[in-house]
Parts: sequence; C-alpha cells; structure tokens
Amino acid sequence: TGRLLTPSDPTTTAVQSVYGVRDRSSGGTATRADLTAQQITSESGSSRTISTNAVATTSAGWYLDLTGTATSSGERVVAPVTYLPEASLALVTTVRPTATTDACAPGVTSWTMALSPFSGRAINLFAGSGGTFSAGMQQTDRLGTLTPIRLSNSRMKMMGNAGTTGLEQSEVSRTWNPRAAWQQVR
Repeated sequence: TGRLLTPSDPTTTAVQSVYGVRDRSSGGTATRADLTAQQITSESGSSRTISTNAVATTSAGWYLDLTGTATSSGERVVAPVTYLPEASLALVTTVRPTATTDACAPGVTSWTMALSPFSGRAINLFAGSGGTFSAGMQQTDRLGTLTPIRLSNSRMKMMGNAGTTGLEQSEVSRTWNPRAAWQQVR
C-alpha cells in the first residue's frame, strides 16, 4: 500500500490501509463500504493490539487502516505479505518513517502484524512480557520482516533482522498444521 523510495516519501502522512477482498465467482465490484473494518486498538512498548471484529459472510472482505496511535502517521506496507496457509495467518510488515527528506536515513519504526487472511482479525502470535502475547511486534531503526521457521514438533519460531547485531528469534504461540489449507472436496 505504500512506498519509501523517493525523497518526498518519508513526509507523506496520508493514512494507508491493508485489504483482504474475497474472490467471489459471481464477479462484481467491491467498495470500501462493502468491507469490514479492523482497527489498531493500542500500542504499548513493542506490542500492538488489533481488533477481532467478525466478518459476516455477506461482507466482501476486510480492511485495516494503518493509523497506529497517531491518526496520520504515514505508516505503510513496503514489503510483501507472508502468507502461511499451514498456520492460517498472514504476516504484514509495515514501516513508519521519520519525517525526513532522506528516504535512506535511519529512524523508522517497523511493525510486523499477525492477521487472519480471511477476516483481518488479530492473531496473538508474538510473546510479550509476563507470558502475554500480542498481534503486533515493533522493531526500531530497521524493517522488521520475519521469516517463519517450522520446527519438527509442529511449533514455530520467527527469525528476523536484529540490525547491526545480526538475527533474532521470536517465540510464537501458534503451531502449524501441514493440512490447514487443505479442504476435502468429496
């Protein structure tokens, strides 16, 4: 939904969104009014909470405005979404740049959010303090794309960029199922 390439990009603060639109065989057009809204409801430290609004079967899909704690933060998606069908989740990485004219300057806040690809609902995936889990994990001064690591005991870890210190592992609460995306036809 965004870019961070030109000198004017870091100063763009328009609200951008992530969309999940149902592919219906009947065709037709879907407008934003036909979609269910999900919201970023809070940010605390490096954790983010996202709504879990139910998406009706009559809805054309969902959307999530990238407003964070500021109504016009300039947060945007600049990396591909990672879809994990065996865990029924999508990892969406966003970046919120500092207001500078140098697109390559450090000083970004990056969030990786775990969402249901079918409803946009939060999936509390990332370990926080005190044994709690949240749907979003913040990283500062780097683009926080995560790579899922599937362990042999059906558990998962996420491996990510730790800036100048190398790589870091994140504990996740989700297990994976090799048949989660499989559906019996008859």
